[in-house]
Amino acid sequence: MRTLTLIAFLLVTPLIKGQDASTSWQTFLDTETLTVQYRMEKCHDEANDFHFTYCFLQFTNKSESGTLSITYTWDDESPSKKEEEVEATLTLQPGQVINADCDSDRNELMIYVEPSDVSSNHIGDIVDIIKIEEL
Repeated sequence: MRTLTLIAFLLVTPLIKGQDASTSWQTFLDTETLTVQYRMEKCHDEANDFHFTYCFLQFTNKSESGTLSITYTWDDESPSKKEEEVEATLTLQPGQVINADCDSDRNELMIYVEPSDVSSNHIGDIVDIIKIEEL
């Protein structure tokens, strides 16, 4: 019975959160000290009938002693931004992992993607890592 409860929970949880949980993290950049991963995901706000697709980012500082500063840019193509370039800088403590999902308010980790771009999954066409610095 415990297994059935767990399976039911796993099947219902994405419906409760209002997101498609069918994608997994894909590696975009992997260095000695930093891993950058991404996943494309559809997010749903059923109450307002909004449905958006995002490229979510995940940064992992693999260093055990060094703090990293990562600066990256992307073209924000969301309907409200009208294709402006955005730059973000993150600071990661040793061993720290940060990411976003549909319920996140970390806008620097959520990149709006046009539905026609989702099937290509070309993260290199979306994000440019311009500086990785050990502090």
